[in-house]
Amino acid sequence: MERIRKPALTGAFMELSISDSATVVVGFGDSSVRPSATDSSHQTSKTEEWMTRRNVVIIGAAGRDFHNFNTRYRDDESVNVVAFTAAQIPGIEDRRYPAELAGPLYPDGIPIVAEDELPSLITDSNVDECAFSYS
Repeated sequence: MERIRKPALTGAFMELSISDSATVVVGFGDSSVRPSATDSSHQTSKTEEWMTRRNVVIIGAAGRDFHNFNTRYRDDESVNVVAFTAAQIPGIEDRRYPAELAGPLYPDGIPIVAEDELPSLITDSNVDECAFSYS
């Protein structure tokens, strides 16, 4: 196994390249794994990178996930948060995180789905990254 490369700090988040094909992003209870730029199966040109947004699902518990969205993803034009998942608070799936809180990149808000729908959500929405946001 390859050695972990020197971490890159971005604000309160840190990126660790754990191999040529995966990067872990960690910060304030949030972590995710996404393909590295050196993984040939996931490479895009700079133009494509600017034109496309990474699809992200925030896996959370109706608190930390919303906080991480607001502090990390809300105004990031390179990211499209597809959904939040819900596991700990009954009855919040099938609701939406309000557009008023989600900001101008999400005029319809963001859906909250049951966590057991995660596998189909990843496939159906072409999710690039899942951010674990449990307290």
